Amino acid sequence: MTAPGPDLSALPDGGIVVLDVHGVVINNPLPGFLREIGERVGIGGDELIRRWRARWRLPFWEGAITDAEMWEAIAPGLDAVELRDDLEARYRPGPWFDFVIGHDGPMWLLSNHRTTWLLPRLERFGVADRFERILVSDVLAAAKPSAAAFAALQGRDDLVFFDDSQCNVDAARSFGIDAHLVEITAR
Repeated sequence: MTAPGPDLSALPDGGIVVLDVHGVVINNPLPGFLREIGERVGIGGDELIRRWRARWRLPFWEGAITDAEMWEAIAPGLDAVELRDDLEARYRPGPWFDFVIGHDGPMWLLSNHRTTWLLPRLERFGVADRFERILVSDVLAAAKPSAAAFAALQGRDDLVFFDDSQCNVDAARSFGIDAHLVEITAR
């Protein structure tokens, strides 16, 4: 997958590029992974995705449940360490990875994730030091698309936000943030 880099023509000099992580800087293997786990535990992939979104996504991303509680909920009886290692092995550079490497202006990240998972991943990919700020939902205790997740971006005219989720882009715009969808095309 590839995507053109962001159009930064409206960004003021010294302006901040704010990026979502998964689906933008790094790929997002979680949906496929959850589908496979759903098949392994006998409830089906689509059903596990539905349950993830309805029951566990926000509590996990916002830090309200532990890693152990999340793994037991989605994969009862399976080895959490093996699952975590399997998921981690699936991450690859995303469509704007090269932009991140080459951009010489200020950049932030805004991610629905767990800090203890995300920061080592960014280090492994060699991009952690590219970002002035890394805003993660578990530390914020708020996940996109909520207003609280976007609080650090609200009221600023010196930044532009990019996400691969239309829902998050629409929410950011509703809070007065210059937000754009990352559109990915197949190679």
